[in-house]
Amino acid sequence: MTDTVDTIIEATLKLLADRPYEEVTVVAIAREAGISLATLRAHFSSRMAIISAYARKIDEAVLALDTSDMADQTHRDRLFDILMSRFDTIAPHKAAIKSLLDAPRRDPALGLAFNAISLRSMAWMLAGAGLSLSGWRGRVATQSLSVAFMKVLSVFISEDEPGMPRTMAALDKELHRLERRHKQLSRVFGPALKRDVPQEADTPAPPPADAVEPTDSAPSVAEEKPTPPQAEAEAEAEAEAEAEADIEPKPTASEPSAPEPPTSAPPASEPTASEPPTSAPPAPKPPERDPTT
Repeated sequence: MTDTVDTIIEATLKLLADRPYEEVTVVAIAREAGISLATLRAHFSSRMAIISAYARKIDEAVLALDTSDMADQTHRDRLFDILMSRFDTIAPHKAAIKSLLDAPRRDPALGLAFNAISLRSMAWMLAGAGLSLSGWRGRVATQSLSVAFMKVLSVFISEDEPGMPRTMAALDKELHRLERRHKQLSRVFGPALKRDVPQEADTPAPPPADAVEPTDSAPSVAEEKPTPPQAEAEAEAEAEAEAEADIEPKPTASEPSAPEPPTSAPPASEPTASEPPTSAPPAPKPPERDPTT
């Protein structure tokens, strides 16, 4: 926020601490802030816009606090600490807030406007506690928290004790009541609030340290060299293909090949020069003896 905006907000809170909301006019605010009406109009359209800007300023201050020590707490305890931090932040303007709480009793329409501002703030407080809204039940839960906060705010305004023990007790009681009611309704309608916890399953696992990034020159999966079992299987497939085509594999140096059988058998009486006769020729018959001799 700019310095002019902060000046206008502080002037409005100062006037609210001394007079009712109806008497805090835009003319009085401009005079208290030491600016013209044109400058006031350039920054805010109405008194309610100033109140809304103040609530937004409180939201930002609470959400900017260090909550690292709340990491191991339950969401209910975190919400309790965040709301107590909100009470600590608005403590210097307790009188002005009392004036704002009294205004809806005289003008109920103001209560609707203040409730809209409170709903936005409570939604941010739930987010700060790690809870997100879900559907119409979420809106009902936010409204319930807003009403509970207004009840505790009345205790806070009337308390002067250091440490705010009565405020803490009232807030703890209201949160317990809201938690119990939420559990009862969740059995019928489902949970209205969901925890904002990162899902580990959606987070991809980091690659191993020795993983090699693929490059343009690296072979693709389809071009990978076959492993030894794959090469052996391919060799067996080729041998079977050769056997089916009646192609004899070539002889190796360690295993001599047998002579190929002739494609057609030559006549038995005419043995070829390259192949010895399969059987010896028949011996000539001895001459027959003449019986007269």
